[in-house]
Amino acid sequence: VHGGFYKKKQEKKNFLFNFFDFLCLMWKETNKSGEAKYDFNAEDETQTSLLSGDKVLIFREDDLGWFQGKNIRTNQYGLFPSSYINIDENLVTVDGSEKNNIN
Repeated sequence: VHGGFYKKKQEKKNFLFNFFDFLCLMWKETNKSGEAKYDFNAEDETQTSLLSGDKVLIFREDDLGWFQGKNIRTNQYGLFPSSYINIDENLVTVDGSEKNNIN
């Protein structure tokens, strides 16, 4: 009885790791920054809210239309829609440090 329970638990654990690995493959590292075109209200703790005009640093992007990054105004990290952002390559340096005093 205990062996079957352990096997099912291990299979579930392996599935979760494989699914996480798959999700990580969908994200592409980036070194971009931009400004929010529209307000965005976060729907859960993985997302970060934006107000139109907020400056953001973008660390990753996926093929489904989402960025993972930081809202400079609120200092919060999270996901936000890529279509809500005007990209501005001049807001960050190659190493990701902020420039032009975007705080």
